[in-house]
Amino acid sequence: MSQGTTQQPARSRLRRAVGVVSHRFAVGLLILIPVVLTVVILQFAFEFLDGLLGPLLSTALGRDIPGVGLIALLLIMLLTGVLALSGAARSVSRWMERILAAIPVVGTIYGIGKKMTGSFSGSSSDAGFNRVVLVEYPRDGVWSMGFLTGFTQVDGQLHAFVYLPTAPMPNSGWIALIEVARVYDTDLSTQDAMQAVLSSGISNPHSITRRPLRELQEAPSNA
Repeated sequence: MSQGTTQQPARSRLRRAVGVVSHRFAVGLLILIPVVLTVVILQFAFEFLDGLLGPLLSTALGRDIPGVGLIALLLIMLLTGVLALSGAARSVSRWMERILAAIPVVGTIYGIGKKMTGSFSGSSSDAGFNRVVLVEYPRDGVWSMGFLTGFTQVDGQLHAFVYLPTAPMPNSGWIALIEVARVYDTDLSTQDAMQAVLSSGISNPHSITRRPLRELQEAPSNA
């Protein structure tokens, strides 16, 4: 057996080990980010409320009251939960959305973020990220998996916006504007595609059925 032949299994095991480590790292990062952000936000809110209400109550009552910030924070969280379960939450949410939308720059960023959130959750009525497609990229014979995000007309020809994520972090990637005739719809779910990206292909679908996107009757004529 040649040296090159014996090195192939070792290289394969190394690539698999790197993929597993990358997957574990990405999953751990995605779990820790919201936890850390929550802790930081709660700590900031506690310090802000304690610094604001503590001196006021101390002056009014003539003595220090420990834990004022914590009590106020718990009451705010309770009130938020009550409002969220009532019809008032929707009215407040719409009112806040109108205010944010009226602020220059902030309104644009908020609108984009809202569309992104709706797309990933599947609640958006647009194409969003709920359709997984295949495109022949970066060269013939090599296929890339992406998410259909919309349609537009280019010189009278229908083109598709396709988001191509990078592994193992799908929040980074690039946008490709591709003629619809070169885009293929698949039977993959968003969850299947995300698992493949996060695992660098280790967790992959056993089979993929594709169909030319131009054959789909629901494809709109423009964005």
